[in-house]
Amino acid sequence: MAKIYTKVILNSFKNYVCFQQYARVHYKTHASSIISFLFDQTYWNLPKPKLIISVTGGAKMNLKPRLKDRFSKGLVKVATTTNALIVTGGTYNGCMKLVGEAFKNNALSIDLAQRIVLLGIANWGSVANNEKLIQLPNANVDIPIEYDLVKPKKPKYVSAMLDPNHTHFLLVDDSTVKFGGEVEFRANFESELANQYNIPLAVLVVGGGPRTIITIYESLLKGSPCVLLEGSGESADIIAFALKKYKELVKIKSNLGDE
Repeated sequence: MAKIYTKVILNSFKNYVCFQQYARVHYKTHASSIISFLFDQTYWNLPKPKLIISVTGGAKMNLKPRLKDRFSKGLVKVATTTNALIVTGGTYNGCMKLVGEAFKNNALSIDLAQRIVLLGIANWGSVANNEKLIQLPNANVDIPIEYDLVKPKKPKYVSAMLDPNHTHFLLVDDSTVKFGGEVEFRANFESELANQYNIPLAVLVVGGGPRTIITIYESLLKGSPCVLLEGSGESADIIAFALKKYKELVKIKSNLGDE
């Protein structure tokens, strides 16, 4: 199921070092096997969540400082009070970087006894420097691998680095180097986890392009509520604006009916 599962040191030129765990998995691995891998004592033994927060949105954004601060503190508060599992795309950009920084910057407000899991699910082929994460067949998985947070000088294809503030990563190998190869895998995993543990799944939308709108639509069809971060731009703002106008029209129509 998982080709490798080990600790990794996410290191940068700023000497920021922390330990995470990652697994490289085949894109057709069944969601139930992934769930066992994450939560069984034999493997990662993660705390079973009471809520799944799936963060989706843009890979590029620039939030106003006040909105960024409110978002960060609000997300951390929700995660710590509900024992939530936070799921993102796991790379060091956009909404994924924003989520990682939220927990890093608000670390003092989190109880040390509480295990907050930030799970990044990314496409293996689109992860920069992924050759650093390849182990020999008989390698000791307890020995950490060092992964440099430095972009390749002459990349062969468009890629993104892993975010250093996430705690765990699932790197989905579909034999391509394109972004999005993990989307179906992630959706199936989140749905299966919500059904298996009978817990709610909420989608948090931060910015985002056309693909984000499709994700919102598919999530609503499954009955998952979507929370929009108004002011984050792009899809989140477009849908927030449309909802406001719809409510205004409903109110106007109701008032006309009363006359």
